[in-house]
Amino acid sequence: MLPTGEMVLFSKQKMFKLKEDIRAYTDESMSQELLLIQARQILDFSAAYDVIDAPSGRRVGTLRRKGFRSIIRDEWEVLDSNERFVGTMLEDSMLYALLRRFILGSFLPQNYDILFGERRVADIRQRL
Repeated sequence: MLPTGEMVLFSKQKMFKLKEDIRAYTDESMSQELLLIQARQILDFSAAYDVIDAPSGRRVGTLRRKGFRSIIRDEWEVLDSNERFVGTMLEDSMLYALLRRFILGSFLPQNYDILFGERRVADIRQRL
């Protein structure tokens, strides 16, 4: 979501996939695929996911998990197509992260902010 609350992409993730493969669409009808997000490896503590423009098949960026810094609260680096750092993706709050991991599990939806510098450029919200 944009800071204005407008939905930009819609995704419905398949459960129990060994190697993650996330598809993002223009809307909830899932008729037009825009992005494909694929894990590079099956298991990786500092996982990297390629972000691919679905229509052209071109890699447009990478999301890389910040290993130990993501144990309690998820933190990711947002990289451009040449794998240069451009921003950060952070789980919403330390309190909610702790509740998700140790008490409420998947009953508390995840929320991430995407930051370029100090500026929040997008919000990713999970709906149950």
